[in-house]
Amino acid sequence: MTKQEIVKNQGQIKHLTVPLDWREIKSHEIGGSQYIREFAPADRDDIKLIFYYRGKRVDQESGENFLKVLALPEHELSQDERQRVEWIIRNASEPDWFATRSLRTEHVNKKKSLVMEGTWLADNSVDLGLFFDTDKTGTAIQEIHYTAPEADYQAFLPIAVSAIKSIVWK
Repeated sequence: MTKQEIVKNQGQIKHLTVPLDWREIKSHEIGGSQYIREFAPADRDDIKLIFYYRGKRVDQESGENFLKVLALPEHELSQDERQRVEWIIRNASEPDWFATRSLRTEHVNKKKSLVMEGTWLADNSVDLGLFFDTDKTGTAIQEIHYTAPEADYQAFLPIAVSAIKSIVWK
């Protein structure tokens, strides 16, 4: 019997449909708030859809820079813009740790996000990360990541993107 989970009330997400036969493999709460939730296919724990809230705000300048980038039409970020959002993408801004393929803005069901795509060099996993402003300040950021080994990334990408596109915002 196939099972399909729905993620409800996860930060700014009213609900999202998890891919068919994926199950929750990890959840971590602090003070009653879920900071991380991971979903994976039934037979794989190395392919994940991750919901993450860092639990604290970025500084005001970083938040303002994030909002400025999001206010522009969809585009691939310039080198100057990339530097301005380093605190938003955190470790992925370190070239010794992360090989960036793309850093761009995109709409996800009418909500603008910063989209990062690249490879974590330590384990060769590919990451499609989306960063959303949660309260119009740019300082409280919600993240969604799809990660997979490089050999499997493209095969599961359409499934992960379909789940992300199923988001209904609050």
